[in-house]
Amino acid sequence: HTFECADFVSREALEKINRKAEELMEMLRSQASMTKTLLRERDLLTLRVKALQKKNEALEALVTSNSEKINDADLRHRKFLEESSRKEKEYQKKHAYHERRWTQALSQMQEAYKARQTAAVKIIETKELEVKSLRSRLEKFREASRIPSSKNYIRKQHTSFYK
Repeated sequence: HTFECADFVSREALEKINRKAEELMEMLRSQASMTKTLLRERDLLTLRVKALQKKNEALEALVTSNSEKINDADLRHRKFLEESSRKEKEYQKKHAYHERRWTQALSQMQEAYKARQTAAVKIIETKELEVKSLRSRLEKFREASRIPSSKNYIRKQHTSFYK
């Protein structure tokens, strides 16, 4: 009887162990399935990371290229500004030179005009004096010819004789 009892207990224990083993096997299968899923996800994430690294490298190359282009453009712009500044200074220098020349020429022309004006005024004054002198002589001559005097008469006769 004890043997049967022990056999029954061990059968029960064995069934319990089998059930536990089945549960464990089920858990293991489930975990294996989850592990496979996780491994697939890990592989996908690894591929995604590699793709992102390549994209990042491409972007870094693009940034480097753009930085070089920007630096080149900046350098060209600075050279352009320096050249423009140099040309502006040359223009200002030439402009100042020509402005001085024009100012000198204008000043000389004004001085020459004033000198001509002064000379013309002197000539006019001289001519006015000559005119006054001639008028006075003419007036004297008229007076002399109006009043017959023996001197004038003789002079007239004398000059008409030689004509």
